[in-house]
Amino acid sequence: MAEVYDAIARRGGKWWIIDVPALDSVTQARHVHEIEKQARGLVAAVLNLEESEVRVSVEIQLPEAIAEQWAEAESLLSQAGDVSRRAAVLRRKVVRDLIEQEQLSQAEAGALLKLSTSRVQQLLAQGEA
Repeated sequence: MAEVYDAIARRGGKWWIIDVPALDSVTQARHVHEIEKQARGLVAAVLNLEESEVRVSVEIQLPEAIAEQWAEAESLLSQAGDVSRRAAVLRRKVVRDLIEQEQLSQAEAGALLKLSTSRVQQLLAQGEA
């Protein structure tokens, strides 16, 4: 199996600058979808190989400020998912406690929580799964 060459692409003006550190070589691409092909072509040219013989692993680096914003957005989505799961567990517990501890009917629990009886039934069923 052929060696895999790492390529790092970053935006430089209107171009993508592609660096292959192992070969101390650089090329460029106009569009993001051209990066891998250009990297393979560079490695093939430097090593005097056919492009079909070359394998590259491309890392595309976002500008730092954008990468930080993206990381923050991903973190917030993860936190939102965690909070949503905790809220769902608590909602199921409240419904179960009203019915089991307070001896309310499903209809009464639903009326207090402004939920339909069928939604109360769903929450109870989800708690058993």
